[in-house]
Amino acid sequence: MINLQENPDLTWRFSLRQLDLFRAVATHGSLRAAARHLGLTQPTLTHAMKQLEHSVGAPLFIRSAQGSRLTPIGQTLLQHSRRALNELQRAQAEIGRLSGQSGGHVSMGFSAAGSTLLPQALPRFQATHPDVSLTLKEVTSAEHDPDWQAGNYDFIITSELDAPAKGDRQRELLTRLPLTPMTRKGSRWLQARSLHALQDALWILPEYGPELLRRLHAGQGLAAPQRQLMCLSIQLVFTMLRATDAVCLLRTQSIPMLRERYDLHPVPLDEPLDAMLYVCLSAPDLQQLTPVAQHFADCLRAVQAGQDRQARAARTGAPGKEKTRKA
Repeated sequence: MINLQENPDLTWRFSLRQLDLFRAVATHGSLRAAARHLGLTQPTLTHAMKQLEHSVGAPLFIRSAQGSRLTPIGQTLLQHSRRALNELQRAQAEIGRLSGQSGGHVSMGFSAAGSTLLPQALPRFQATHPDVSLTLKEVTSAEHDPDWQAGNYDFIITSELDAPAKGDRQRELLTRLPLTPMTRKGSRWLQARSLHALQDALWILPEYGPELLRRLHAGQGLAAPQRQLMCLSIQLVFTMLRATDAVCLLRTQSIPMLRERYDLHPVPLDEPLDAMLYVCLSAPDLQQLTPVAQHFADCLRAVQAGQDRQARAARTGAPGKEKTRKA
């Protein structure tokens, strides 16, 4: 129980459990959805939120038939309670490490591009931290992921349209990924030689895709294509590409694998597109990761650096494969 009554200017009295429940309601947008997620009855959760509002001395939610929306005071409390709960989790992990306790937990989110690092990074990490439990979730963007908004990840790997600024404490650039338009074998769009010739194609796009497509076409003085299909699952992307003549921007360095595994082929444009994704490691504060989360991030960095070296060697025709260093 947090009791601030010793200070006459601070009269709040609430538990960390109440803050955690409050964060869940804010994340899920309604008491009913949060109660279902937490395995609680709705009256139990409602009572806890009323107690918290009584302690704060102000309403935290605007309740309606559509759900529970945070008041300005609720938004402020959510922002600071996320930081407080995350700091306590880091403190618990650090104290456990200092006292010689094994175990711990790392929660991570990965975009499709970031997930390619896992097969090599995971064995590296588990070789030195076999007792640490891991939670992995596929994400498309930090902006619309409720677990990221709730502060439930140690870090996430996402694909961004813009590189992070120098000194950014929340985003770190891991690598740049050139993209190439691809379609299935036999597609009529393989005859296209310009972006303008693909104007009537059906474009399959991830969440960032519409803005990327708009930028590419605007750069050539074109309007963005009208036929766009948003697809947030990479497996569904490949299913649609194999079943239709749709076009999708995919990683240039993955062309050999995509040709062999999915029979997808690059559209041979006369001028390559300046299409680029920036794969970033993001956290509320990259300098405040727990020790085990920091080590997993180091493993991912090492694997990405090794992949980048191999890609450069392949482009220059250097013989052999370079070995990645252990983190």
